[in-house]
Amino acid sequence: MKVFGKLCGIVLLAILLTACRFVTTTPNDALIRQAIALQLSQTQQELTQKLKLDRPPTWTIERLRVDDRQLLAIDDLPTFYLCGTYDLHLKLTQPIDRHHQPFEVYLQLQREGKTWRLLRPLDTGTELTWKSQLLKPPGYD
Repeated sequence: MKVFGKLCGIVLLAILLTACRFVTTTPNDALIRQAIALQLSQTQQELTQKLKLDRPPTWTIERLRVDDRQLLAIDDLPTFYLCGTYDLHLKLTQPIDRHHQPFEVYLQLQREGKTWRLLRPLDTGTELTWKSQLLKPPGYD
């Protein structure tokens, strides 16, 4: 019986150490802001056209609040599903503030553990596939 208890302890320790490897590298607020900014920039052109602006608006993301953080595995890589709210400050002819804007992002840590990708689900009708874009850390070209 003692051998079984030790074996269970070793297996549990191995599981915890494997889980810790994923959990110790989590997306920080700067990375989440970058992912939200990337999503916003992709809708920026549409917004500029709809509002008939001469130049695209600039914005800042403030008061980021993550309400839910789940660890998933997508394509055998650790992926964080994050959702919450942020305040958006748009700089147009007059500043516009939008409070408590909802967001949800999927951030995937790459195999080498140094870079992240923003994943977006694409519904092809038959199965769920993912579009991914590299998030560049500061100083990365």
